[in-house]
Amino acid sequence: MSRATFILIDRDRAEQFRLLGSVGQLFHGHDVHQDAEGLPWVVRSLENHAFALSGLGEGWMFDAFTRSAWSAVYTRRRQELAGLTAAQQLTQLQQLVARWRCGRLSERLLWLLHEQVLAARRSVLKLPDSLLASAVWGARRPRHWRSELQSCLQSLTRLHVLTRHADAAVWGTQTALLTTAVDLRRQPDDCCTADCPGYLGPPHHHYQVNVGRGFLGVLEAFVENDRDGVRTYDFDRSGRRRQAVTLRRVGRSGQLISCFLPVELGEPARTSWTVQQRRLLQALVRETTRGRRPAGHGGRAEAEVLPDNCVPDFNGRGKLVCPFLPAGRAHVGFNGNKKRHGLGYYLCTSGGWLAKAGYEPGRLTEFLADLQQLQTDFGLAPIGVLPSGSLLDGRQLADLSLSGPGRGTLRQVQLRVYTAADYRERWAERCGWPPTEATTEPKTSPTSGAHVWRLLQERRRTQRELALALGKHPSWLSKLRQGVRPWPIALLQQAEAWLTTSAAGIAAPADRARTVDQKSADAG
Repeated sequence: MSRATFILIDRDRAEQFRLLGSVGQLFHGHDVHQDAEGLPWVVRSLENHAFALSGLGEGWMFDAFTRSAWSAVYTRRRQELAGLTAAQQLTQLQQLVARWRCGRLSERLLWLLHEQVLAARRSVLKLPDSLLASAVWGARRPRHWRSELQSCLQSLTRLHVLTRHADAAVWGTQTALLTTAVDLRRQPDDCCTADCPGYLGPPHHHYQVNVGRGFLGVLEAFVENDRDGVRTYDFDRSGRRRQAVTLRRVGRSGQLISCFLPVELGEPARTSWTVQQRRLLQALVRETTRGRRPAGHGGRAEAEVLPDNCVPDFNGRGKLVCPFLPAGRAHVGFNGNKKRHGLGYYLCTSGGWLAKAGYEPGRLTEFLADLQQLQTDFGLAPIGVLPSGSLLDGRQLADLSLSGPGRGTLRQVQLRVYTAADYRERWAERCGWPPTEATTEPKTSPTSGAHVWRLLQERRRTQRELALALGKHPSWLSKLRQGVRPWPIALLQQAEAWLTTSAAGIAAPADRARTVDQKSADAG
C-alpha cells in the first residue's frame, strides 16, 4: 500500500502527540477540576499544553449524535455521578488515573489515526487490525497484542487536549480526541468494504474508530458535511472557493505545519531517535527552501534544487563554493524562505534554530550533538557561514561549542543544512517506510478508484453518465481519474452500486452492431 511521506498537522497536536509518547506518568501531579455542569476532570498542564481525563466517561458522551443514540447509558451515568459525594468522585478519578496509560505506543496510534483521517477524509474509520498492530509494534508483536491495543485505544477515548492558554471552560465536545474505538472481531460489521485501507488485501479483522472534534485542531475547519455522526472533509488547498477556508490561508497562520511521517510512524526498530532528535528533523523539514511555483500550478512549490556545490554567501548577494558538498551533485536545503530564502538562521536568537527546534537557549551543545546524529543517519550536511565568508562543517561547529570563545564565534554563524536531492526516498527507506509509488495492483488502493474505472469500461458506460448519476460535473470526475484528489468514500460506494446495478440491459458489442445494422436496413 502506497503511503504519503509528508502530511499536514496542527502544530499543537504534533507537540501533544510527542508529549504523550515521552512523558511516562502524564498525570503525575494533576489537578482536579469541576466544570460549569458539575462534571469532574483530572487536569495536568505540561509545557504549553493541558491534558484532561473526564470523570463522566468516554469521548462519545460529548458527541451529540452518539449521545442521543445511547441516551439511556448517558442518563444513567449522569445520575450515578450526581449521587456520589466529592470524596467518592475523587476516588473514582484516582482509579481512572491509575488505569490510564500512554507512551510511545499511544503516540504511534495517534499519528496513524491522523494519517488515515487525512487519507479517508472522514471522521469514522474502519481500519485493519494488522495495520494498527504494524504501526505500533512493527513485525514483532507481543503475545497479547490485541488486548494491549484495545487498552491503548480505550485510554485515548477518555483523553481531552487543549493549549494551556485556552479557556478551561471549553473542556468537552471540542477537546475530545477519540469518541469511540471498537474491536469489530466476531461482530456483524467485521466485513471488509471499500472504506478499509486493506480492501481486497490479505484477510484481517477490523477496528472502528471515531475521532472527536478536537482531534484535527485547525484542520477541523475543513468539515464539508456533518451528518449522522460522520464528518467528511474537503481539504481545499488553492482557494478556488473564495469564501471557504483553504490550506494556504491556514498555513500562513503558522498553526498548520508539514511533518515527515516516516520518522514518527516508520518501522519501530529503525526509528529509535529521541523525541528531541525527531523534533529537530521536523523543524528542518518545515524550513525546506522552495523554488518558484510553476505558472498555473495550484499546489505547493517543490524544494529548490541546487545543481552543484555552490551556496549563497552570508548576505545572499553572491555564491560560495562549498568544499563540504560533493561537486556535480544536486542538493536541496532546509534554510528558510521569503526574506531568509536559502540563508538559514542564527543558532541562539529568538527566531533561530534552537528556538525553532524546541531547545532551551543554553542547550547549544546538545543541539549540535543531535544534529550530528541526524547528519549520520539521514545524510545531512550542516554548514556554518561566517560574515567573513568562511565555512564550517558539522564537526567544527560541535568543537566550537565546547569553549567560551568558540560559543562566541557560533553566535555569528548562519547555520544552513543541505542534503542530496533524493532525500525523500532515502529517508523513507531509512525509516522502513513503504515506497511512495504503489508496487501492487491499483485495486489495493480503494480511494484511488481504479476498480471504478475498470468497472466503467467493463459496463461500457461513459464518464459523463457516471457523473450525472452521482450528481457531479464530468470535470470533477476527471480530477479523480487523474489522481488530483482521492475519491470520497461515500461517492465511491455510490459509484460502485450504480455500476453494479446498471449492468442489466447493456448489449454486447456484437449485439449493438447488429442493432445499428438493423436500424440502417429499416431506414433503407
